[in-house]
Amino acid sequence: MSKDHFLRIPKEVTDMLNQQIAQENLSSFTYLSQAVWCERKGFQGAAKFLYHQSEDERKHMLRIIYYLNELEAPVAIPTQQKGAAATSYPSLHHIFTSVLQNETKVTASIHTIVDYVLQVKDYRTFSFLQWFLEEQREEERVAQRAIELFDIMGNDGGVGLYEIDKALGKLIEEDEEKENAMEE
Repeated sequence: MSKDHFLRIPKEVTDMLNQQIAQENLSSFTYLSQAVWCERKGFQGAAKFLYHQSEDERKHMLRIIYYLNELEAPVAIPTQQKGAAATSYPSLHHIFTSVLQNETKVTASIHTIVDYVLQVKDYRTFSFLQWFLEEQREEERVAQRAIELFDIMGNDGGVGLYEIDKALGKLIEEDEEKENAMEE
C-alpha cells in the first residue's frame, strides 16, 4: 500500500482512543492489586475473579492498540502509573463496589467516544466500538451480580464471606465459559 492510501481517522478520535488505552491499563493494574489483596486475605474465588478481570482489561487495551496500528494512527502506550496501586483495602465488599464503579466509568468513556465518532461520521471506528459496547454491558452485569451476592449473603464476615468468595469464583467461571463459546 502506498503512503498516499493510508487509512485515517480523525485526530480527536485517535486521542480519545489513546485515552481509553490509558483507562484500560489503569483498570488492569487496579484489578491486579485488588486480586493480590484478596489472595493474601484467603479469598481465592475473588482473587481468581479479579486476576481474570485484570487480564480482560489488558486485552481490551490491546484491541484498541491493534486497531490504531491497523489504521497507522499514533498509539500512546502508558509506561508508568502515577504512584503505586493500593495494596490495602477496607473490605471485600469495598473492592467489588469499586469494581462496579470502575466498569460504569469505563462504559461512560466508551459512550463518549461512540457519541463523538457518530458526530464526525467515523463509521469505521463506530463499527469497531460495537464490541466494546457489548463487552461493557456484560462487564457491568457481572460486577452488579457480585454486589448482589453481598446483599443476598450478608457482609458481616464468617460464613457469608466464605460463600461470597466461592460464588465469585463460580461467577468468573460462568463468564469464561460464555467468552469461550463466543470465540468458537
